[in-house]
Amino acid sequence: MKNIMSEIQFKAEKNDRGKTMNPSETYKITLAKLGAVTIFNIQGNMTAFSESLLNDAYKQAIGQETKKILFNFNRNAYINSAGIAIFIQIIAQTINHNQRIGITGLSRHFIKIFNMLGITKYSKIHDNIQTAIEALNA
Repeated sequence: MKNIMSEIQFKAEKNDRGKTMNPSETYKITLAKLGAVTIFNIQGNMTAFSESLLNDAYKQAIGQETKKILFNFNRNAYINSAGIAIFIQIIAQTINHNQRIGITGLSRHFIKIFNMLGITKYSKIHDNIQTAIEALNA
């Protein structure tokens, strides 16, 4: 698969009040495109502070008219309840835009939580990026 879109990074080092965050609080989303799939590489903790960053990244992706999205989480990522709520809002937007989505990189704990919350009704969780991209392109 050929990368047809250069990577775009969205990084937060200050919170909404302008206060510098501890390294453990910082997060970054990198967008990359492989074929028809836009990959959201998500590093760091997904919390309430992630909302504007995730929304900005999603707006960039829909600006590229992507129809297939893969959310690739760093296995060490922590997602609190506010982060899950933000992620569910993004999933709702993908449904409204008729986009197919996949998820990879979650720890076993978050796979269980995503299943319990019903997120997997709208997005399949895959073992790795390659199988996720294959499934999205099928």
